[in-house]
Amino acid sequence: DHCQNISTMTQAAVHFFQRHRLGVLCRLFLLFATFSAGYAFPPSHSCWIARGGENSVSRATAVVARNLSSTVSTTTNSISPSNSDGTPEWTLRGGGDDDEVDQGSLCLAVNEKEIIQTFLRSRPSDATALDNFHIQGWRWHTKSLIREVGRLHTLALKSNLQDVKTLQEATEYVIGFNMKGLHKIEADLFFPWMRRQLTSVPANKDLARSFGVVMDELEMDRVQVAQLGKTISKNVALACDSSRPESLRRGAIETVADQTAKLQLCARNMMDLEDTYLVPAVAALVPEGEQKSFNNKVLRGLGLWDSRLHLVSMYEAVWEDKNNQKEQELFRKAIPSVPQMMIPRWKRKLYSPKTYMLD
Repeated sequence: DHCQNISTMTQAAVHFFQRHRLGVLCRLFLLFATFSAGYAFPPSHSCWIARGGENSVSRATAVVARNLSSTVSTTTNSISPSNSDGTPEWTLRGGGDDDEVDQGSLCLAVNEKEIIQTFLRSRPSDATALDNFHIQGWRWHTKSLIREVGRLHTLALKSNLQDVKTLQEATEYVIGFNMKGLHKIEADLFFPWMRRQLTSVPANKDLARSFGVVMDELEMDRVQVAQLGKTISKNVALACDSSRPESLRRGAIETVADQTAKLQLCARNMMDLEDTYLVPAVAALVPEGEQKSFNNKVLRGLGLWDSRLHLVSMYEAVWEDKNNQKEQELFRKAIPSVPQMMIPRWKRKLYSPKTYMLD
């Protein structure tokens, strides 16, 4: 109850300032509310507020709700905005035990998600079905990243200084190719398109705002995943540097194992968020023809050569889950027959030479 009341009061104040175009006062209020709770904004959130605009306000409001609700729940807690490596890690510390707080647990975000769930339940079940979502390649790309990062984590656990070059080669594929390709599509094409589609819901401002908050959360998670990817690549490079002390290099390998586990968890949480709220919403709100047209644009963005390698990785991720017959059926339906016939050859010629060490 405390959490919900705080979120409501914070959101009401922000909407008042927005309605009367008092942007400066709005940002001052958010800063005051945060500092009065005994916290400071991480640099990234400070930049959002300084830039202003509706998106910065919604992000900052979510942070205020998190911070204020944390103060109510326990006055002895303190919040750590980042790990030593710079990755955002929201952790409440107090009472002797550390309890990680997932960003999806924000009171404000929960309220917005309830609005979306209510909307989705009001639609016919066939309207929000996965069959009516026609940008499956994005989902399967995310699924493939989750799988490949898990395999990279397993490799890191058994790596040593003698075979660290193999770990570097695997990292270049998983982080430098697979993740980089996914994030380029998301940043340049998919997330902006999905935000436009879902935040322009006619005659339902509350629903549009709720989708905006969920998109903000998703983009924050993507930034975290990207930062983890950079940390992994830097530590692999350190582990390969023979001029550095061996103890430091071994520690870098251990860090890679730890960070790949975190990256996989974060990517899996992102996919759960997408499948729960955004995929059924796009299926219900965006016409089939418009979805397919955008999907073709995404494929062109991947490039002919890279798309073949990505397709094999997607196929491997979909078929690894043998119990999910529905996903396999969607793959057969969505991918043209000729590329499907070429998958074994592309796997042998393109995919396996880059991923053999992950098997």
